Amino acid sequence: MDAKAGADHELPVMNFSGYDTLSRPVGAYDHFETVTAKTNLTHIRGRHTLRSGFETRRHNRFGGIPGATSGSFNFTNAYTAREDDALTAASLGHSWAAFMMGLPANSSVSTNATYAVTSPYYGWYAMDNWRVNSKLSLTIGFRPGIRTRPHRTV
Repeated sequence: MDAKAGADHELPVMNFSGYDTLSRPVGAYDHFETVTAKTNLTHIRGRHTLRSGFETRRHNRFGGIPGATSGSFNFTNAYTAREDDALTAASLGHSWAAFMMGLPANSSVSTNATYAVTSPYYGWYAMDNWRVNSKLSLTIGFRPGIRTRPHRTV
């Protein structure tokens, strides 16, 4: 079980009828990451200020909900009680007896997938800031953004 659970190993979840549950499943986790690179270039020529630049961004998100990776075992009175015991002792002690004999009523192991999503973006711009006179400036530019489709890996 430890080899299957890997880094997400914990004590197995043990459910006993009539008693509190021992242990818990592994909780969910998320990791976010943003990577950015940017460059700009400015050139002044007379009354014109020419500018251009390029930017790339990548938003990454990783996570998962491992669950009960080391197993979940439920112990009841299914194998230890007689048919007429329900009126006297109910299930008290029977689930513990089933545990001591190694007879779970049912068991399960979580095999949940993790995920990784990345969303890249690329953009550039070019512009000219032309000073016509001391009171008037014209700015002409172009700024396309290219956002590619997000990629998902499971």
